Amino acid sequence: MYNGQRCLVDTVGVMLAGATRPQARLAQRHVRANAAPGPLAGDEAGLVAPAAAFANAVSAHVLDFDDNCYAGFVHGSAVIVPAAVSVAQARHRHG
Repeated sequence: MYNGQRCLVDTVGVMLAGATRPQARLAQRHVRANAAPGPLAGDEAGLVAPAAAFANAVSAHVLDFDDNCYAGFVHGSAVIVPAAVSVAQARHRHG
């Protein structure tokens, strides 16, 4: 498995685990109340892609198991992967 694949698998796993936490549930309730239906990780009903990306990013961050790029001290996967997954789902794309 390539490093990029590992980052993707790791981030999706952390995102799905984080989706059950109270902080993520709060974000999910907020976007459900304020956004149209569309894809949301771990949820059949879902939300439109921008709202799903927000809720999924909260889920990816809540457990704080982010990968790191020490050159810039950032953890981009927890931001990039939720957005990419939401757009892919909205366009009916897969892995």
